[in-house]
Amino acid sequence: MDSCYKISNPKQDESSGSGPGSSLSRPPSACSTVLSLLKGNPELPPFSVKPRIGTINPGATQNFSVCFSPVEVAQFQGRLLCSIPNLQNGDQAPCITVSGQGLLPNVHFDLEDSDYIRSNRHSPKFSRLLDPSTPVLEFKAIGFSAPTRRSFNVVNPTRKAYDFKWRCEDTAASPFHCLTSFGTIPSGKKVEMCFEFVAEHQETVESLWSFLIENLSLSFPFLCVGTAREPCVYLDRPHLDFGELVVGHKVEQTVDLVNAEEEPFQFSVLQLSLLSEDQQSSLTLKPMNGTVMSKNRLTTHISHYSIFIVLLQNVIFYCSR
Repeated sequence: MDSCYKISNPKQDESSGSGPGSSLSRPPSACSTVLSLLKGNPELPPFSVKPRIGTINPGATQNFSVCFSPVEVAQFQGRLLCSIPNLQNGDQAPCITVSGQGLLPNVHFDLEDSDYIRSNRHSPKFSRLLDPSTPVLEFKAIGFSAPTRRSFNVVNPTRKAYDFKWRCEDTAASPFHCLTSFGTIPSGKKVEMCFEFVAEHQETVESLWSFLIENLSLSFPFLCVGTAREPCVYLDRPHLDFGELVVGHKVEQTVDLVNAEEEPFQFSVLQLSLLSEDQQSSLTLKPMNGTVMSKNRLTTHISHYSIFIVLLQNVIFYCSR
């Protein structure tokens, strides 16, 4: 399935009096500057078909999806041509006329596409407030009580600068915090926004925010979603048995602290966890704190001076990013 198309600039058409699709002009340079900040290649056709190629068996039906993805402010017209090599003589291949108009929004959130709302994974309490086009910022935290940050750009495609403000719509305290809560976006420019998520448990957490452009009296819903899990950081041996030892002599063994995550983790050992139950003897562990790099391991040295069986789950390691 192939496509051919032509574009026209609506403003030029109005001034020249020509009909839709009669001009191949690009948008003005100001619009081009804005559109260069948005995703997409203006040289590619704005219409696409899925599947583009395949086989239809005798008596069968094939459904096609046509997608319109403009990256220019223009009126688009085109034809979708289907090539069927084994048509009988005199039969014409299917051809469909398509058209669409590319509009410039007041704001563009430069985020990766999310199906969180489309797949109905969101809370029912937000059903009336959200539509499938609502931007979603998803956090996947590793560990708890430590902040996880995500940044993205917001583009002002309009011809005037405007002030913005973020507002949390939650009635209770939110685990999300905006680090760029207000500011100004110049015309045709982008500004980086930063949000922070502090996870306290493994359940999915949602928070509804609004992006406000007060001088234009505009408000856009924005959904933050956070999930968390325990980090994959562990000791390579579940226990140590030093065996019998003459009092006053030292014995030492090593245990590796393994970090299977993609990011480094800091650790520290609780001093009191090195004491025996009667607190008459203790372990010596080195190092007591440090950093385990991503996809790596760090060797710790554990020693003592008495007859003792050491269970490593009694030695408490705290890990954080």
